[in-house]
Amino acid sequence: MELDVCSLAEMMPRIQVHRLETIEACTHEVAIPPGMEYVPLVVTAAKPPKEYPFILDPFQKEALLCLENNQTVLVSAHTSAGKTVVAE
Repeated sequence: MELDVCSLAEMMPRIQVHRLETIEACTHEVAIPPGMEYVPLVVTAAKPPKEYPFILDPFQKEALLCLENNQTVLVSAHTSAGKTVVAE
């Protein structure tokens, strides 16, 4: 018996996407692979590993918080938005 592509895709486990509310206007989605559990971010009171001479944008703060929680981050923003801050 041959399965078509649609029925095979329907049988596969799905990635769960959690959309999180952030303090400031920033879209934050977390993709959780099948079999893994979502773990909320933990805000620490520790001094950040690096300080900048300017105020971070909301997406930078959120991305750095994810990195501090040992999570992988994908930042999508326009040219000159400040993505390098996250990469540093």
